[in-house]
Amino acid sequence: YSAGPSHISDAIDTQTFLSSAIGNNERDSSALAAVVFLVGRDADGSEGLASLAASGKLSSVMEKYGDADEIHHHVQGVESARTVARDARQSDVAGVAEVSMEEFQRKLSSIATTEAEGVLEGKKVSKTEQKRRRAISEADVLVVNVAANADAAKVDAAIVAAIDSSAVKNVVLSSIRSVKEVKHARKLAVAERFNKSKRGAAPSGRRLED
Repeated sequence: YSAGPSHISDAIDTQTFLSSAIGNNERDSSALAAVVFLVGRDADGSEGLASLAASGKLSSVMEKYGDADEIHHHVQGVESARTVARDARQSDVAGVAEVSMEEFQRKLSSIATTEAEGVLEGKKVSKTEQKRRRAISEADVLVVNVAANADAAKVDAAIVAAIDSSAVKNVVLSSIRSVKEVKHARKLAVAERFNKSKRGAAPSGRRLED
C-alpha cells in the first residue's frame, strides 16, 4: 500500500514532467498513456483549479488525493492546452489530442468498442469531424479542456472515471496558470535571454591599441 503521494516542490518544466509521467510505463495499444485534465482560468484571469478545489466541489477527486503517486507544486509553462499538448508531443507517444469533456467521455466509453465509420447515433458527420475523431481515436495522450465554470459534479465524475479506468495509465490534474503568473514567467525568460546575450558579447580581455 502507498504511504501517500510524494510532494515535490522543485521547479520542473511541463515537457520534462510529462515525459517523466508518460515515458516510464510500458505501452498498451488499447490504453491511453495519459489523460491531462487542464482547468481553464477564472473570469478574472486567476487559476481556475484552486478556486474549484477550495469550494469543495471536487469531493470525489479529493478522496483520491491520498492515492496519487506525486504532487508537483511548481510545474512551469502551463500556459494553455495548446502548449501542454505541444510539450506532450515531445514524448514518445503515438499522438496527442486536445479534447472537450464530452469527447473524453466518448473516448473512454468507446475505447473497447468500434464505432461505425462516419456515423454516430444514426447521424452522418462531416469529413472534418471524421478526421478529428480518427485523431482522437489514435491518440495516446488526451489533453482535456475543462472550463473553470463547468459543471463541477461532471468534472469530478470524469476525473474519477479516468483514475478508476484500467484503460488509462496516468491521470494528471492541473490548471492553466493565471495571467499574472504567465506574464511574470515571460518577463523572467526575457531577462534571462538578455543576460545570456550580454555574457556572450563580453570582450575576450585582450585589445590592440595605438
